[in-house]
Amino acid sequence: MWNGFKFGLLILIVLSICSGCASRYQFNNEQNDIDIGAREHLKELDVVILIRSEGLALPKPEKSNVSSSTGGGAIPALVDAFINNNRTATHEELNTLVKESLTDIDHATLLKTELEEKFKRITWSKLKNIKILHLEPDWYKKGNLVQDLIDESSASAVMLLNSYTVISQDYDLMKDNLGVIIYPINSNLYQYKMKLNNDPKNSLEDNIFRQSFLVETTIGNLDDQEENAKYISSDGNIKFKADLQKSVETLITKLIDGMLSTSKKDVD
Repeated sequence: MWNGFKFGLLILIVLSICSGCASRYQFNNEQNDIDIGAREHLKELDVVILIRSEGLALPKPEKSNVSSSTGGGAIPALVDAFINNNRTATHEELNTLVKESLTDIDHATLLKTELEEKFKRITWSKLKNIKILHLEPDWYKKGNLVQDLIDESSASAVMLLNSYTVISQDYDLMKDNLGVIIYPINSNLYQYKMKLNNDPKNSLEDNIFRQSFLVETTIGNLDDQEENAKYISSDGNIKFKADLQKSVETLITKLIDGMLSTSKKDVD
C-alpha cells in the first residue's frame, strides 16, 4: 500500500499538473514560501530534476462528436469513425515530424545549467549536488523513490524539480511547466513545514517550499496545424531551441524569485 508520502508526491508531480482543456495540464495552486527563519538552517540543497520518459507532451486528436450532436445512429457513427481515423493519422504524422526534430534538445540539462547560474543570487544557501533522474513509466509504484532520495542526502534539504513541456493542439503554443518542492532534512527546519503534524509518515505537507511556474511561448503563428508543425522543425529547429532556452531562463528566474520571496511572511 502506498504510504502518505508517496501518495502526496504523486499528487504533486502527476495529478496536480494534469487537467485543463487547451494544454491538458495545469498546476495545483496551493503554494508555500520559505520562511525567513528557515534561511539560517538551509545551508545546502541537493537538487533532483525529475524527467519523465514521455518527454514533450504532443497534441492528441480531438474526438469527433457528430454522433452525439445528432442523436446517434449508424451513419453519424461512421462519420465519426472516418473523421477520427483521419485526425489520428494526421497527428501521428505531425508528432513524428516534431519528435524527430527535437531529439537533440536536452531540457533537463538546460534547467541544470540555468539553475547553477541563477542560484548565485541566493546568498544564504548553496547547491551541493544536482542530479538528473529519468523516470521509468509507473515509477511511483516501484518503491518509495523520494524517501530514498531524502535518505541518501546529507544536505540541509532536498529540492525536487518536475518539468513538463506541452505543445498545444494547433502546434502554435508551448507551455513550459515547472513544479518545485523542498523537503527538509535538517531537523531545525521541521518547524517551518507547510503544516506541522505529529504523523510519523511523511506527506506532501511536510515541505518547506512549494511553488509551480508556467511560461507560455508562441511557437507558430499560422492557422494550419501542419504548417505550424513544420515551422517548429524548420531550419534545424533553431528558433524552437532558442524559445525553449528563453523559457527555461524565465522558469528558473521565477523559481529564484520565489525562493527569495517573503510575501507571505511580510503580511504578518
